[in-house]
Amino acid sequence: MKKGYCIVKIGWEYNDEYYYRPESEGGKPVKVYEAQSVAEKECLRMNQAEEDEDITDSKDRLCKHYEVTEVELVD
Repeated sequence: MKKGYCIVKIGWEYNDEYYYRPESEGGKPVKVYEAQSVAEKECLRMNQAEEDEDITDSKDRLCKHYEVTEVELVD
């Protein structure tokens, strides 16, 4: 099987105190790349584009809006 790298939009939830990542939510696929380096670079660009919407978790860590996940590509 061939590998791909999917940029995923993370779906954060808010509970009136902080943002958290739901256990059942894996995120929404945005785009798939064959090269990991290209996916990582685009993911970084997308996260930087949303820096004006900074959100933090219960430990005041900055939450990313996007991440890269390895996937199997089907012919």
